[in-house]
Amino acid sequence: MEKLIVAADFSTASRNAARYAADMAVQINAEIILFHVIDVSILISGISVAADFYTGMEKDSEEELNKLKEELITRTKNRIPVSVNSVSGLVVPELTSICNEVKPLAVIMGAQGKSAVDRVLLGSNSGEAIQRLNYPVFVIPSDTVYTTVKKMVLACDMQNTRALPFSKIEKFVRLFNAQLLVLNIKTSEKDTKNEVELVENTLSALTPAYYSIHHDNVEKGINEFIAENQIDLLLLVPKSRNLLAAVFHKSVSKRICWHPAIPVITLPE
Repeated sequence: MEKLIVAADFSTASRNAARYAADMAVQINAEIILFHVIDVSILISGISVAADFYTGMEKDSEEELNKLKEELITRTKNRIPVSVNSVSGLVVPELTSICNEVKPLAVIMGAQGKSAVDRVLLGSNSGEAIQRLNYPVFVIPSDTVYTTVKKMVLACDMQNTRALPFSKIEKFVRLFNAQLLVLNIKTSEKDTKNEVELVENTLSALTPAYYSIHHDNVEKGINEFIAENQIDLLLLVPKSRNLLAAVFHKSVSKRICWHPAIPVITLPE
């Protein structure tokens, strides 16, 4: 049985991501692991903290995890296994550790919240997780309810396409039994005929539909395409040297992941 790790920080966005993950797990027959990290960065900073402060945090996190577990068990009518795991440390290193241990299908995280605190904490953790984890990361908008994934779109600029994780793309398309659309975002006039042919040949078994747009604002272009084509899931490859790597340092793909119009899955190379 595949495993889904839900990064639980008990925010509104995180709780919604957990519900989304549970509903998805029922469809794909996966196990849910609710994972919470008691952040010790305050200790590393050298700020003095009372000894019972973290004891209280450990107790609170255990209670919140178990409440969320019971909610998901009730929500799914006990059709999937749900377990909890709480550790102390730094969020992304601890996520890396548990991923290496259980080898999940994906990590599920809530999209960035609206408050200043949410923007700093959720944004930094999800952004770092996307860049550092060697596992797929789902980023779920805080107001999104799970529905069957019928259409998925892979957005790329058809440059250095050999770096695309074709096996992972195929795995998720087949897992959801979804239609795949490939969106070629043209950011230059460079000839990409050979790159396009490579993608077409490699993904031929999935019979994807191909689209091409030229848009000055990459983020806006992707979101417009999503709205016009009723896309359920957006696939991004932020570590590759294609579109998403080129714009990642400009925070375009980060903004897409922190303020997504629909659920986003980032796939490592």
